[in-house]
Amino acid sequence: MLTCFIYSNGQTLDQNFKNPPASAKPRTWMHAMSANMSKEGITKDFEAISKVGIGGVLLFNIAQGIPYGKVRYNSDEHIAIIKHAAKEAERLGIAFGVHNCDGWTASGGPWNTPENSMKMVVRSETIVKGGQNIAVQLPGPTVREGFYEDIAVIAYPSLASEVQDFEAKPVITSSDPGFELKTATDKLLDKTAELKGAKNGKAWIQFDYGKPFPLSSFFMLMSNNGPAEIMKSDDGIEFTSVHECKSVRTGKSEYGINDHFNVTTARYFRVVTAAALNIKEVELRSTYCIDNPLGRTSLARTENSSLSQIGQPVASMIINKNDIINLTLSMDKTGLLRTNLPVGNWTIMRFGFTCNQCPFIT
Repeated sequence: MLTCFIYSNGQTLDQNFKNPPASAKPRTWMHAMSANMSKEGITKDFEAISKVGIGGVLLFNIAQGIPYGKVRYNSDEHIAIIKHAAKEAERLGIAFGVHNCDGWTASGGPWNTPENSMKMVVRSETIVKGGQNIAVQLPGPTVREGFYEDIAVIAYPSLASEVQDFEAKPVITSSDPGFELKTATDKLLDKTAELKGAKNGKAWIQFDYGKPFPLSSFFMLMSNNGPAEIMKSDDGIEFTSVHECKSVRTGKSEYGINDHFNVTTARYFRVVTAAALNIKEVELRSTYCIDNPLGRTSLARTENSSLSQIGQPVASMIINKNDIINLTLSMDKTGLLRTNLPVGNWTIMRFGFTCNQCPFIT
């Protein structure tokens, strides 16, 4: 039995498909290329768009390697043309909108100030001993464009692996004598250190822990993309592969690696690359992290179909949410925390927010 659907406008599905209502018509981006635009051109474009059945446009001013026209962005003439476009869209019965940040990949632009830009959550960590009155200056998280505000401070009983990470003081060296090790390992994401490629092969950053160290996760943030591999050694001479890393794009000019793998124990570890890398931070940890945290928290585009199982940490790597203490009101505006915690090691996390990307470029 064939069922024929009748819609509120009295037409069948077949009729609606051939002659859809305005609400169902497709819409399109309309690029105004390199300041080449005019009222006459807008009228002709909109009339053609309406004639072929497109229901509306989103105007996006952009430059793409073609000669520039005379209509300067945000000038009186440019605004007058946009006003004309809105009137023409209304005359022709098509929808009209403008991009929220012309020429930019995020909500930014020369007119935008840091406090109004897109934000990202940042954090710092430290470990203290409880059972006494505590007065500790909490390290400040990453600050971009001079803007930062605190969100919260929490504490929980430290995982044994966190204490091990906190107390580990590896000797860090590099194949590049000019590589700024301090910048790349200061736990901040606001500056970049260039690791130059080796002339005779691969460049590397080496962590010598002085004794066997159980490694299970790796984090690196870069301003350019490139392959990386984790290698291990017991003697500092012969190295074998532990894990091949895959970077993901986390911003317009930012790439990250945040991988975990089966615990591997060795005295020496190297981050090895065949390309020159501009590194903002690199960190090796014995503490477990879930699989692909950058993708799962939408810091990097990741299709659901490509996500693997989240993984199952051992009990010693799980934080009991009932043990978390809110210490936000115990920290002053300078980051000084005064509190009293039960006996034991406690991980203190300070959360805040700063600019996600550079909010303006002159």
